[in-house]
Amino acid sequence: MSWPSPATEAEIAAALVRLREDVRKRPPGRTLSAEEAREARLKAREQAERYWAVTAERPFLHSPGRGGRLRSVAVAPLKTAVRRLVRWYLEPALAEQRHFNSAMLQLVDDLAERAAALEAGQERHVGRERA
Repeated sequence: MSWPSPATEAEIAAALVRLREDVRKRPPGRTLSAEEAREARLKAREQAERYWAVTAERPFLHSPGRGGRLRSVAVAPLKTAVRRLVRWYLEPALAEQRHFNSAMLQLVDDLAERAAALEAGQERHVGRERA
């Protein structure tokens, strides 16, 4: 096992210093209100629902204008043949990706439900303490 040279260690130390300075200089993030956070979660969930089903099947696009359409029509049979030949290679990986995406969405939903239950429990607990 080779150890980093002193010059490399100095470069690493300098990079760490720069990184720490950049983090300190970064403006603090704006905290979201409960309604804004809920809207952000809904938008993210909507996007995840839209794109979770990964597939190789996409429509053929063409460049604008008559020349683009003609070129698209001329190349479409070749693209179709290549897509069929490559599908056997891509589809197993894409199927695994779809399963993973579906599982992740289910886990995120479960975590969101658990977090909501914990928040509701904390609010009830705080309410009892104030009473």
